[in-house]
Formats: sequence, structure tokens, C-alpha cells
Amino acid sequence: MNALTLRAAAVVGAMLSSAVVSAQGVVEDVVVRNRLYQLGGKFELSPSAGIAVVPRLVDHVTLSAAATYNLSDLWALELRGGYAIARHTGLANQVAQDFLRLDPNRRMRITDDLSALWEMRANGAFGVRWAPIYGKISLLSELPIHFQAYLWAGGGLGQFRRESIVYCRQVLDRDAGTCADWLTQDKVKPLASFALGMRLFTGQHGSIKLELRNYLFPDSYLAFIDRLAAESGQATGTAASSPGLIHLVTFELGYAFIF
Repeated sequence: MNALTLRAAAVVGAMLSSAVVSAQGVVEDVVVRNRLYQLGGKFELSPSAGIAVVPRLVDHVTLSAAATYNLSDLWALELRGGYAIARHTGLANQVAQDFLRLDPNRRMRITDDLSALWEMRANGAFGVRWAPIYGKISLLSELPIHFQAYLWAGGGLGQFRRESIVYCRQVLDRDAGTCADWLTQDKVKPLASFALGMRLFTGQHGSIKLELRNYLFPDSYLAFIDRLAAESGQATGTAASSPGLIHLVTFELGYAFIF
């Protein structure tokens, strides 16, 4: 092979390499920058389930469904509704049991209830989703996963229930720390909701949704409870002056049907 042949082969190789790089750039432009999955003008239905990230006194398992209309590839309007299965944690039950063992004739007759005991039940919210980030993850060389990261913000109403772990109206066994009638309250309250999420597209008509969601709602509880009065069936306590807000943070997994 003479020098002229080697030069010609080198030129052809360079041209082929340049063509491959150019083609790869075009593919990347089409797949990532120009979005393989277009959402503007499409509807979505999304069932999901979630768990509380850091349950302290109350634990939640959430079941939700959302109807979404995509105004564009970036913006969407979403109506959410759901129900949460909630209960006291083991810590809350232990605190209630230990507290009830204290004889109010001797110790802690006047006390405040604990904060952050509201359990979210039925809930609904309307919000806006903004998805400025779109990209591709190559899990395997031949299996690119397209994703979209988004922020969600909105507000609505929730049905809430609260069971005290201090205000007992009928003591069963003080030594065992058992109560037959804890004070319970039911209220409808406003709530706000914010989420940071990612969706992994499984095709033109669906995506897996991963969300870290915060449900934010006002707290309330009684202060200056006379435990002897409560145990005799009398109303006691005053509303806390600055109860603050409750942050219920959940991790939610769902699937969006796109059509």
C-alpha cells in the first residue's frame, strides 16, 4: 500500500468519523432538545400511592388520583383527589400510655395537649405543574429512558381527624395506661400542597411518576387542660394561641396514562 493510498484511506476515515459525529448530534437534537414525547394539548389520568417520609406521632398512607391537562410541554393544570389511611405511631401510643399512668392528683394535673396530631383523610387540591427540565438517561447503551423533572404547587381542602393523647374522658386502667374515650375532633381545613417530581416515560402514552410532596395545613390543639375535670366528663382547656402549621411530607409513586 503506497503513501497515496494511505492518505486516501485517512481522508475517507476522517469523513466517516465526521459523519458519525454529525449524525449523533442530529439524533441528540431530535431525541433530547426537540423532545421525543410531546405533551402539549394532551390529557393525563394518574393513580398514585404514597407513604409519610418521617412519621413522628401520626403515620399516613396516601391513595390519590389526578386529572391533568397539559397546556404545553412545560405547563399543566391538575386536579387531585385522594384519601389517606392514618393512625397514631407507636411513639404516640407509648406517650399516651405513659402519660395516663401519671395520677393527676399528684403530677401534671394542668397540661397542654401535643401538637401535630391531625390525621389527614379525604383531600382535594387544584394546582399548576411546571416542567422545565427534559432529558435522557441511558441505563443501557440500547435503552435510553426519557425523563421530565417538574415542580407542582396548588391548594384545596382536606378532611381531618384528631385524637388526643392527653385528654382522656374515661380512664379504664391507670396502671395499664388505658383510656376508653380519648377526645376526638373532626374538621375541614384548607391545605396547600407542593411537590418536586420526576416522570420516566415508558412510551407515548404513559410515564412512571416519582414525587416528594408536602401537604401543608394549620394545626390546633388545647392548652391548660385540667385532667381531673376531663376525666369527670367536664369540658376543659383553651385553644392554643399559636399552634403553627403541620407539614406532612410523603413520597408518592404513580403512573400517568397519557391520551
